[in-house]
Amino acid sequence: MANHVRSPLSVAIPEAVTREGVTLYQIHVRVGEVGYQVERRFSQFQAMHTLLVAEGVDSSLLPPKKLLGSKDPAFIMRRRRELEIYLQAVCHFLERNLSRHLTSFLELAQYDIHLVVAGLSELCVGEEPPAPRQWTPLHLHSISERLQTPCPPLDVEDRQADFTNLADTCCRLESLEVTGSTDRLGSSNLVQNELCFDFLAFKSLTHLTLEHLDISPLKISSLGLLRSSLTSLTARHCGLTTLSQLLLCDTLHSLEDLPDLTQTRERSLAWTRLESLDCSSNTIAAIDCSVRLAKVLTCLTLTSNSLTKLDQLTGLPYLTSLHLGHNQLRDLPDLHTRLGQVTHLDIQHNSVRNLHGLARCYPLAHLAAGHNKLRTLADVTAATLLPCLATLHLAPNKVTNEVDYRIKVLEGFGGRCGEVRLDGQDTSPAELDKVSVLMALAVAREGKTPTALFGNLPRSSSHLGL
Repeated sequence: MANHVRSPLSVAIPEAVTREGVTLYQIHVRVGEVGYQVERRFSQFQAMHTLLVAEGVDSSLLPPKKLLGSKDPAFIMRRRRELEIYLQAVCHFLERNLSRHLTSFLELAQYDIHLVVAGLSELCVGEEPPAPRQWTPLHLHSISERLQTPCPPLDVEDRQADFTNLADTCCRLESLEVTGSTDRLGSSNLVQNELCFDFLAFKSLTHLTLEHLDISPLKISSLGLLRSSLTSLTARHCGLTTLSQLLLCDTLHSLEDLPDLTQTRERSLAWTRLESLDCSSNTIAAIDCSVRLAKVLTCLTLTSNSLTKLDQLTGLPYLTSLHLGHNQLRDLPDLHTRLGQVTHLDIQHNSVRNLHGLARCYPLAHLAAGHNKLRTLADVTAATLLPCLATLHLAPNKVTNEVDYRIKVLEGFGGRCGEVRLDGQDTSPAELDKVSVLMALAVAREGKTPTALFGNLPRSSSHLGL
């Protein structure tokens, strides 16, 4: 008999229903501001009562079972009232320390924040080091409320449910995923995304994922306290329209204020260790200057947003991986002035018409540009001239329908074509040979001697002796 319920508890049985010959009593439970409903058969009342009697409840409280006439509407109505009186009496008798059997019967552990905390505490016992957690807003809300309202456990012998187990885990936890929902929880009136919570208990988080949440300061506070610890931050399906909503999460601002704000308060607002930022599946239309508060970013993912252009990336000198798939990009003008040291670029599922803007992105090693509007070989030639490019994904695009498409694209890489993986396939020996022949013909057309090809042929084709 141990729990830490503090919220006012009330129960009632306003109705009984019969389904497939079985009578179910509908129990309306209210704990604090949360109301919900559970259905129980009389046999379940009996099973619980047997357990409660062993814990001191009067055995005569529960009305006796009736063998004949148990389906009579008048009897069911009378028994409904008797069971309501019984349940209210048990709750009153155990008010100071509700039995686990009763809380399980009423499904309180799903809704009462103190029981939620107790359940989480039990899962933390003896865990070294703390494993990554996947929690809900209800879990975080319960932890936050418990921290703000100190309440010593009533049963000091129940060490497993001691909040200190959970508090210690939160303090040392390094990886956390919080997934919200706009649906009502079970049969209750509780919507998890309407709950408020904070991150005051978390001192060591390095990886944080937020999904399907409202991350406004009205719902989530103190997220900014993680600026000096997080190395990876993900906010997917969170309704973000700007990056600043996340990176300036606890600072009131407007888009007009951003330039001055990020310059004057850069030190205090900087995400000093953040290397990976993923804001996929939102409605971000532009990259604003708040991204410069994460100067050590190496990976930026903005897949499935509403981007039409790329700005502010020059303030990210360590950025090497950029994922921009499923946006609304059409032109990529002079990307070398924006991308700096980017080696991985994903621009799939956009409306890009050519790759000319990549002409001087010399560090680029991996490019994914499928599902765009690349029509001719001339539209993709700039990519074949990049000295470090090792993987190139162009399919599907209209250009991939050209006759001998692979050979013509590989020819653009010249002697490097054997090092290139095109559309997920390595260059075959036959393709290497064909490229070698085309290179030889090109040299002949230019009036050069075959020796001009020495050292420039694909390595596996050198047996041709050209």
